[in-house]
Amino acid sequence: MKKLAQHALVALAILFSLTVAARAAEPVWSREDAAHLLRRAGFGGTPTEIDKIHAMGMDAAVDFLVTGKLPAGAENPFPHIELPEFKIDRSLYHRNSGRDLLGIENLRAWWLDRMVRTDRPLEEKMTLFWHGLFVSGFVEVSHLNWMYDQNVLLRKEALGNYKRLAHAMVHDAAMVHYLNNDKNVKGMPNENLARELLELFTMGEGNGYTETDIPEVAKALTGVTIRYDQDVTEFVAKIHDDGTKTIFGKTGNYASDDVVNLVFDRPEPATYLSTKLWQFFGMPQPTDAQVNDVAESLKKNNWEVAPALKTLFTHPGFYDPQVKFLLIKSPVELEAGTLRLLEQPTHPRMMAAAISLMDQAGQELFDPPNVKGWPGGKHWITSTAIFVRYSVAAAMANGTLGGGYGRGRFLNPLYVQDRKPSKDAPTTNESPEKAARRAAKEAQGIEYHERIKSWALSVPPLPPAGEMVKVPSLFPTLAADTTADKVVDAAIVRFLQRRMPDTGRSTLIESFGKRPLKLGDEDTDARVRKMMGLLLSTPEYQVE
Repeated sequence: MKKLAQHALVALAILFSLTVAARAAEPVWSREDAAHLLRRAGFGGTPTEIDKIHAMGMDAAVDFLVTGKLPAGAENPFPHIELPEFKIDRSLYHRNSGRDLLGIENLRAWWLDRMVRTDRPLEEKMTLFWHGLFVSGFVEVSHLNWMYDQNVLLRKEALGNYKRLAHAMVHDAAMVHYLNNDKNVKGMPNENLARELLELFTMGEGNGYTETDIPEVAKALTGVTIRYDQDVTEFVAKIHDDGTKTIFGKTGNYASDDVVNLVFDRPEPATYLSTKLWQFFGMPQPTDAQVNDVAESLKKNNWEVAPALKTLFTHPGFYDPQVKFLLIKSPVELEAGTLRLLEQPTHPRMMAAAISLMDQAGQELFDPPNVKGWPGGKHWITSTAIFVRYSVAAAMANGTLGGGYGRGRFLNPLYVQDRKPSKDAPTTNESPEKAARRAAKEAQGIEYHERIKSWALSVPPLPPAGEMVKVPSLFPTLAADTTADKVVDAAIVRFLQRRMPDTGRSTLIESFGKRPLKLGDEDTDARVRKMMGLLLSTPEYQVE
């Protein structure tokens, strides 16, 4: 019996040591890690949202963000919301320019509104990622409905399948028009879509293909064009080159879908997308091992993006202390994230101002600078852009974005005034035909201005600052009678989510002055909003 007891104790000791070792091997999941995950896999989280994500544990939290399925017994950090579809108002179409200028502004505001209010933040973040990879721009495309349809497609495949999205993009109207494949015909191949499909969308510049592959791919893409009377893409056999093509050393009578299949039979797309995902969500220069881990997930799961994102968001390298607060927020991330943290109700004037100022800061949704997309990183921090970023952040904190600061292009007072006569005055020898064309153009301009004016006057004014930024609700753990240092520390926890240098903290405390504070009081709340504006205008807040 004594020996049995001794053996039992030894067995328990071994079991205990194995259990301790197993626990030591488990990744540590801190509240700071949860906050980091929400900043990168979404647009940041409030203290309550961070607490709920942290309580799930890392694997369950990542699975929830990727799939939207709430773990058993967990509290949902994001209340469910039904977001409206975008409605194209043809009455605001500018026949004179051939482009729906107000419509694209409203489409940008609609998308930003989704980012601010969505209960699926990773879905919108991935839609933004794809928009910067499969690039099209409204200036060149001109058709509002094509840009909207492409955005819907990117969202549909946001967490879907990379290969399937590439197939769809080859037949997407905005992309076909943007990269001139509607001019790619038998005997006169246009190489734009072919080159970017390999170079920017799937493989990387000069990586895994040769210059002789590009014209062959272009021949395979002939015939994919647009039927403009129905606003749809179609395949027209008579303009398709049905001869043999040699691509990646393989010869066949290839067409558009064959090209995509040939591309995804190569090893390069997995590495290429994995690198792009790490750079967008993780760090500018991931290691080969980090890239390979995500790439293997892509290949193993037949190009499904969701498992690859799970691999990335549970990777130890993703939570490295040096990775946190390493990326500079894009203007979109800055504005959407700030509005979410301020828990502001969205308003048409605020959204219009936000997208207008976003352009000044260097990022205009639906109009990247070129087919390479936005360069990002330090390019977001120019002397002009940093001034706009600080000013916008302060306006959001003060509840004046769209009111006293940044009305937006079509809410500018210029557009609610009567249109001034055209400077295109008639000449003495003007022909009747030219006079008629000039008069028609002038009439169209006046009509369009009146429609814009009517729309602008119909937009309700911005509510008072106290309704846009409700200070007491942002700091529910603080008593009404509080002190400047407590309010500042609570604001640092909510917005910076890390320690602030003592000099900056002292400056924020001093900004309150000497008068006592009582949250909910008009004067106190105004001072708190001013302090938050200063906090959001610090270099520390510009990174995530």
